Amino acid sequence: MSDTGKFATLRHGLQAAARRRRRVRLTDALLLTAGATLAALYVGYYVDRAWNLVPAARLFLDLTALGVLAAAVRCWVWPALRRHEDAVDVALGVERRRSGRNDLVAALQFDDWLRSGRGSEYGSTSLLEAVVEQTAAGAEEFDPAAEPIERPTRGKRWAGAAVIVAVVLAVIIYPRHFAAWLDRALLGDAHYPSRTQIVSLHVNGAAVDFAGDATPRIVVAESRPITWQLIASGVLPEQATLALVDDQGSQATVELAAPAATDAAGTNGSERIYQAQGAAPIASLIVEAQAGDAYAEPFELVVRPMPLVTIALDVTLPAYAAGAMLPSPPPGRLSAGVLEGSSVALRVTCANKPLRDVRLKLAEKTWPLTPTDDERRTWRFDPADSPLAEVVEPAEFTVEAVDDDGFALPEPLRGSILLRPDQPPTVAAEVVTKYVLPAGKPSIAYQAGDDLGVRNLAVLRQVLRGDGGTESDRVEIPLDAAPSRMQLAGKFPLDLAPLELHKGDRVTIRLEARDRSGDPNRATAQSEPFTLEVTDEQGLYEAMAETDQRSARKMDEIIQKQLLMTGKVGPAVGPLVPAPRPSASGTPSAAPSSTTPPAAPTPTVPAPTATAPSSPSRGTQP
Repeated sequence: MSDTGKFATLRHGLQAAARRRRRVRLTDALLLTAGATLAALYVGYYVDRAWNLVPAARLFLDLTALGVLAAAVRCWVWPALRRHEDAVDVALGVERRRSGRNDLVAALQFDDWLRSGRGSEYGSTSLLEAVVEQTAAGAEEFDPAAEPIERPTRGKRWAGAAVIVAVVLAVIIYPRHFAAWLDRALLGDAHYPSRTQIVSLHVNGAAVDFAGDATPRIVVAESRPITWQLIASGVLPEQATLALVDDQGSQATVELAAPAATDAAGTNGSERIYQAQGAAPIASLIVEAQAGDAYAEPFELVVRPMPLVTIALDVTLPAYAAGAMLPSPPPGRLSAGVLEGSSVALRVTCANKPLRDVRLKLAEKTWPLTPTDDERRTWRFDPADSPLAEVVEPAEFTVEAVDDDGFALPEPLRGSILLRPDQPPTVAAEVVTKYVLPAGKPSIAYQAGDDLGVRNLAVLRQVLRGDGGTESDRVEIPLDAAPSRMQLAGKFPLDLAPLELHKGDRVTIRLEARDRSGDPNRATAQSEPFTLEVTDEQGLYEAMAETDQRSARKMDEIIQKQLLMTGKVGPAVGPLVPAPRPSASGTPSAAPSSTTPPAAPTPTVPAPTATAPSSPSRGTQP
């Protein structure tokens, strides 16, 4: 048995041919599979670039390419991997092509039996060795390396190779396109290179950030104009466009025009600004910009309301006006009149959204306000260490507020603090009669008022004695404990007994009112003076009779004038005189008599005459 020599060489050649045939079949299968897959991917690239597909559509193309790859692997690669050939398989192919010779396969089998020591099991060992030796003697007739290998058709092979070469060249020539396609195939947001490039996009001066992973968002104010600005470079079109789509699917287009044509239009590397302005929408939108063959990723335009800000002025009265019932400025009032020395704090409230920053500008300085709640909707200004801590002169201020969306008020809120003058108090008084008894208690009717409230009322008395001496004192009028005394009215019985008056003395009385103000020049007011005549009972009766006579004469004059106006002149009517009162001695005093004027054709009626009882002189006894 010969394990070496020509037959061993023949066996190794057949085994090498089997391995080579497997490699060639697998290479052909991989070539066809790669060509088919790359063709499917190129179709997806072409469709994506032409239609700018959304991620869902790109995912469908990716799945389609994977399906083509799977089909190619099953059709070509898998059969090539499953097929296994050895030296016997190659020998069978050789015998089929060399008709009349079938001892090669038998010699390979006999050689295997002999080397395994099982040759005697299949027959004569000598016979098996003879066949092997005879086949080895003619080994030079066999060239396994020259045997043809089963291959696919030449057309398929060239088609696959051409697709691969074309794709490789495209990747080398257009690396940016390949990088963009690869990113988009992985569901990224890269853009294919274009002749026109969108450099930046601004909305109301805010740049849209396309670099982030999330969808860009731009917040704009409701009912406020929007300014669009797009900057493009490269091959520049005449105008750019914005596609606006609302949540209902309705679409509108905004055209952005360049301010003026330039010579650089259409030249690579140049830049141009496209602008437009319009009213803000009432609902959020999806916006996509396009200029030439370039487009930007869609971004969200969020519409938010403007802050609704109101200001309230909290006025703290000065110490001298503590407790005064003065009206406070209602919320929203930007101007207020306050008493000198008052402290004014500000409260800024936003009704619809939190505020980011609130500032007060006063006297060419700026003071920040502090939020008073967790939602940052109410802010307060502490007037300490500011001109509003103690207002001594008129002041003007402005308030600026910025909300969480970055929206500032269209115009700062402007207000003013004015000084409210402290009006002096007013007071008036009157008495029923000017004649009083030495120990009498004449009733004094009074009225007093003040804008801050009356602090106290007092009666100022000045006594003029019959012997020429004078003296003065002050009697306080008790007031109730009500916090507000802005209007007072009442009667006060003035006790004259402590003065130890005598007949003939005079008492001059003034009513004094003092307000809550600390200004000594305007803090008090006095009523007009009136004088009380001190007399005895007889003098009091005579004074009363004299008063009644004057009243009767006045009534008589009124009646006569009424008769003349109606043309009826009748008998004269004397004045109404009260019944005589007893004198101090017990004798009734004579009642004055009235005379009747004679009738005359003229309308003139003589005035009636009356006699009044004589009154004793002051300072003498009746």
